Amino acid sequence: MKWNLKPIFSRIKKLPITWSSVKQVGDGVFQAGWRLGVLLLLLGVTFFLIKGLRNETYAIEAFQVPEVFEQSGYTGVVMAKKLVDELNEVENFISSVKEGPLSSIQSNVGEPDLNVEVMGIGLTLNTVTYYLRDLLGRQNRSISGEITDIDHTLSLTLRMTGTEPFHTTYSYSESDRSVGIKHLLHEASKRIILHLDPYRMAVYHYKKNEEERSLEVIADIIKNRPEDIGWAYMAWGNLHNQMREQKEAIEKFKLAAELAPELDLIYNNWAWTEFRLENYEAAIPLFEKLSKIRPDRGEYWNAIARCYQGLEKPEEADKAYAQAVDAEPDKVFWYGNWAEFRQQNGDTAGVTEIFEIMKQKSALEGAHYQLAEAYYNFFTGQNAQALTNLEKALAMDPLNIDVLQQYVPLCFNVKKNYPKVKRLSYRLIERANEQNNMPPRYFRQTFYNYMAMAEYSMNQLDSALVHAQMAINQDTSIAYPYTTLAETYDLIGDVEAFYKNTEIALSKGFQMQNYLDQEPYNKYLKEKPFQDLLEKYKP
Repeated sequence: MKWNLKPIFSRIKKLPITWSSVKQVGDGVFQAGWRLGVLLLLLGVTFFLIKGLRNETYAIEAFQVPEVFEQSGYTGVVMAKKLVDELNEVENFISSVKEGPLSSIQSNVGEPDLNVEVMGIGLTLNTVTYYLRDLLGRQNRSISGEITDIDHTLSLTLRMTGTEPFHTTYSYSESDRSVGIKHLLHEASKRIILHLDPYRMAVYHYKKNEEERSLEVIADIIKNRPEDIGWAYMAWGNLHNQMREQKEAIEKFKLAAELAPELDLIYNNWAWTEFRLENYEAAIPLFEKLSKIRPDRGEYWNAIARCYQGLEKPEEADKAYAQAVDAEPDKVFWYGNWAEFRQQNGDTAGVTEIFEIMKQKSALEGAHYQLAEAYYNFFTGQNAQALTNLEKALAMDPLNIDVLQQYVPLCFNVKKNYPKVKRLSYRLIERANEQNNMPPRYFRQTFYNYMAMAEYSMNQLDSALVHAQMAINQDTSIAYPYTTLAETYDLIGDVEAFYKNTEIALSKGFQMQNYLDQEPYNKYLKEKPFQDLLEKYKP
């Protein structure tokens, strides 16, 4: 069929199209679009207002401060912002994987979430809904404070909806008022977190070696917060670990697992406690459970392999290492640990095989490829080439934690470049602190210890004492940092402190027989006090 369109076009040409009709149509379209835009805006604002009215977060209000504070820049707004900074600092120190309470806090003094111009005044949506709730008679959850300064004594009264006012003071000299302000806000931050999530304050206190205060918080959680009872008993177990009471820790982890079986972290802490006690047969099923929960994490198979090594079951250990690299084929460490295991068993060909497997399974490139090459060269006795690989890796990625972690020990032991060891150790600590998936406490311990050893090697003995003690403070149950402190005291000439810290290290399981031919221990070999220590802590 053939269509004849000519009659249709002839009719269109005859339509009375004028400029006024076009304008009329355009005005109609504009009016419809404008009305639609206004409608969408109203719907959007209504949605956000309703959301705001349902918002149960705490709003931090500007503080009330003395006039002298205002004049020196410590306005109420500045103090409220500093409180937010202090909350974040405390939270970072706690470093818990548990979802944090800071999501329950918003600052009405920060950057606006949404700018709404009302008679020339910039308001945040949070502020609008805050006052709207107030007009409607709905309670706002707020945090506010009043600071006074009388006769060089700072006082802070913290007010938080749902709690009794909290009062704290700090006496200061003229030169350190800023220290006093920070102290007040730190105490206020602790109080806020205690109310929002007491588990976190239990962690805070045991990390500060304040065991009794931690236990008080744990007891209160068990009594008053049944929804967090699993976290409470896990914290209690961690507290026992902190006090080197591992058997008691295991009992608390078992109870926590019964009360909150869905909490994976309990099994993690329980497994590693069994591992440290060399209860490998008890640790293996716990690590296996964790590997099923997180099949993408090679660390659990790596731990199982180490358990089988401890049980002197090399075939099972080798299979577990293979499972670790299957779980995370791009994780260089698992290949390195597997290669080290085979090297210790005299399987040189097996070491080469592992690195062939790595080339097939992984997609390593850049810094990580150089790191893999460094591992291979190190295990085949080519230390100089391994250092070259690591230096190339650092040139490609100077902030790479995996590379830094391997480079610093070689830089200390092989290159003996102590200024570089100190600088890179500090860099590694800072990087590890920034990454939530890293265990920052043990990274800090290892590399504060390297900093201390580098410093005493450069005769910076005061700094070495400080960093050795900082390494110890990360986990007082670990032995080796006490030897670094002892070695520093030997260089200072404080023999009594040398013996004291050496004994602490031995009491915590340090294997001194491996170091008797090294300084400073070789010069004490014939000394009776040293011989008595060796006899007392004979393995």
